[in-house]
Order: sequence, then C-alpha cells, then structure tokens
Amino acid sequence: MSSKFEEVISKYEKKLNSVPGNSVLEYLAEGESFLIDTSDCLLRVTKRNGRAEVAMVEIPVP
Repeated sequence: MSSKFEEVISKYEKKLNSVPGNSVLEYLAEGESFLIDTSDCLLRVTKRNGRAEVAMVEIPVP
C-alpha cells in the first residue's frame, strides 16, 4: 500500500474518531461496517471497541 493511501486512511480514522465523527459511530453497532467510495480507493469503516477502524478494500482486477 502506498503512503498516499496510508495518509487517506489515517485522515479518515482521525476524523471518524473525533467529536464530529462520534455522531456517525453512535449509529453503528459493534462490528458493523460501511463503505466509503473515494475517487482514489474504496474504504471499509468498521466499529471495533467503540472506535472506527478504516481499511482499504482491494478489488481484484481480472
């Protein structure tokens, strides 16, 4: 994974785990996730231990 994607993931985690992001997390059950489709990548956000974990979803190219 390139540093560009690591930076994007880090920024989303910081935002979602801050005070404004808590309003998103309060509607998720523990272990529940949703996808964010950006212009560069697809991200999966999962609520674990009350916090957002963000990971890039790799889509296989045939």
